Amino acid sequence: MSEPAFNRIGRLFFGSLLIVSALTKLVDLTGFVSVVSTYGLLPDWGPLPMALASVAGEATLGLWLWSGRRAPVSSLLLVVLLVLYCSWLSFAYLDGRRLDNAGTFGTVIPLRVSLGLVLCQLGLLAAAFFLWSSVTAHQLRQQLAVAANDLRGHGISTKPPTGTS
Repeated sequence: MSEPAFNRIGRLFFGSLLIVSALTKLVDLTGFVSVVSTYGLLPDWGPLPMALASVAGEATLGLWLWSGRRAPVSSLLLVVLLVLYCSWLSFAYLDGRRLDNAGTFGTVIPLRVSLGLVLCQLGLLAAAFFLWSSVTAHQLRQQLAVAANDLRGHGISTKPPTGTS
């Protein structure tokens, strides 16, 4: 059973987005650390480790999504990552912090913290959640097909009962 097109396209889209995001942050890591510090949510020593973790996590998850291996786990981690990003952005927006750069693409493509950006991230979160559910359902269908074939190989019928006898 081949992978549905939606799953493949979704994995490649989000994988590419994460890889591009990580690379743009690496271009000016010092600038990205400054962007992280403008949120004011971390202790003084926190922006550098957070920036490094963000870049490493995005790059790793992006490559993992591209590989297609253990897709339900990687797409679930994508959902978790986007929940964290949406929470971070939503808090900054609702707290009245209208930052000139949210840090989504480092300092290369500055995106203002705004309601539009929060809604865009929520849309990405919804798409990632749908991808996770679709990838997980596909894996379950594959596992059920293998189990049914194993049962048939042992002479056990896989048809449901059709009433009383």
